[in-house]
Amino acid sequence: MRLFLVSLLLLPLLAASPAQAAAALPGGRPYYVVATAHLTPDSAYQNWGRLSWYTFSTSGTVSSRTWTWEQARRTEIPRTKTGTLAGSSNCTDRTAPFDKVLPCYVRTAHAYTDPPTEERTGTFSLSGDVLHITWNVSSGSWSEEWYVSTNSAGTLAKLEFKYNTKATHGFGYGSTSGFSTRRAMETVEQYSSTLYLRQWSWSNKILTPPADLSKSVFQLPSYTQCDQDSWCLTYLQPSSTAACQKGGCPTYGGGTTPNITSIQYYLAMISNGDRRDTLWHFCSCLAMEQALKDNDPATDPYEPPCYTGNSHVKPLMQIIDDNGQFQGWVGVEASVYPYSAPPGEDVRDKDMFAVLRIANFL
Repeated sequence: MRLFLVSLLLLPLLAASPAQAAAALPGGRPYYVVATAHLTPDSAYQNWGRLSWYTFSTSGTVSSRTWTWEQARRTEIPRTKTGTLAGSSNCTDRTAPFDKVLPCYVRTAHAYTDPPTEERTGTFSLSGDVLHITWNVSSGSWSEEWYVSTNSAGTLAKLEFKYNTKATHGFGYGSTSGFSTRRAMETVEQYSSTLYLRQWSWSNKILTPPADLSKSVFQLPSYTQCDQDSWCLTYLQPSSTAACQKGGCPTYGGGTTPNITSIQYYLAMISNGDRRDTLWHFCSCLAMEQALKDNDPATDPYEPPCYTGNSHVKPLMQIIDDNGQFQGWVGVEASVYPYSAPPGEDVRDKDMFAVLRIANFL
């Protein structure tokens, strides 16, 4: 009889054994949008960017679906039209004033309109506010660590970069909302909180850190819905002191008689079934320089003078909180130089890679 009672007393202990306990999710949330990049001044042109969906399970496993762009494979990442026609002026008029957004086909990095290019699985663990992930890879090892925190409203989790075997920088946000949850551009346009751009960028062997917060407000209130396609927003920045100078625009740029220093910005949806968006921008004077050299303006009635050269293409993923509300984006830049470099220069110096977040919860 005594042995029987002891056995009964042990049963609850066995049922609650650690091996059977569910793993805690990072920040209590399973779905994260994550942007990571390898960006170093002495990278030997080995920079890359990855934009991912991370899904965490209470079994202690994690999976990733990722779009990846590698500078070493730059010939495989040309700019791609998204199919969205954005803008408000007449692009068939090659002498049109550049005081409004041009109606151009929005472009993004190659393959971002296609399914993910990379999938991984792994395991994760939490130690205090630190998330540790180990990925299952065929060669070597790949692990990463993030600091995890939650916003004051308790509706959104954030991953702050701590360590990664392969990446040098990254940003991530998570919630209970699945990846098929997104907000339409008319809702994005109405977002009322201040968004800040935090970006690590690489070009010409120079790595530029994020600017001070006071200089990095993202001008979402200046964006307006496109005339022709409702799933995009546009903004013409009237002038810029840091770009559009006559070195790149000898006929129309800053310091010339026309002194065109405006910048064309486009925000567009990639898919209405998931979180994918894209940001595309270029200096107006570059489009004017290209139109000046174009000998066949009738090739595409919507192209001239829309710019097809070394513009900035930045794939984005919407940050969505537990309530399904828009809270910004994480993203990368994968803009490779589309022309041949002058003698003595390496064309890859003119590539532009970056990792970024546009968010209020920093």
